[in-house]
Amino acid sequence: MSFNVITPTPGLALGARRRPRIADGLGWRAVAVMFDRERLVAGQPDTPDVVTTEQAKGSTGRRLKMPATLRLTHKAIGVEVRRGTFDVVVDGERAGSVEMNDTIEIPVEPGRRTLQVRNGRNSSRTLTFDAAEGEVVAFRCTGKRFLPIFLASFVVPSLALTLRRE
Repeated sequence: MSFNVITPTPGLALGARRRPRIADGLGWRAVAVMFDRERLVAGQPDTPDVVTTEQAKGSTGRRLKMPATLRLTHKAIGVEVRRGTFDVVVDGERAGSVEMNDTIEIPVEPGRRTLQVRNGRNSSRTLTFDAAEGEVVAFRCTGKRFLPIFLASFVVPSLALTLRRE
């Protein structure tokens, strides 16, 4: 007589253990897409402020400087070992964070600026760029490195992440 009982196997046990974790991870990803963490923490509006011509002139008739935009994309082709959230540091101060396969736009004052991305003790080298008024300056960052440089980054953490202008 058979009761059609499922025979326990190591594969079945591991599969049953992974299913709730996968469902939980997908749920967190869905929530992360719906809610922008930076906006919730910093209290910044979803859309940038729109300035009319009259507001830009001001009461004295002088023209105000429009900020430049820094666009940073965290994307890699293939497998990336260091794929966590990168902190964006502009002029020595944290300006936001960028997730894997995501893009962040940060308003910056026109002029010479420095940019660095960090992930814990790992960082990129500091790059200097010039931002003109109203210009969009685009960079791409990744944690993917050539094997010898990847191994050297354990000794020199500033080699861990790359930052390139697009």
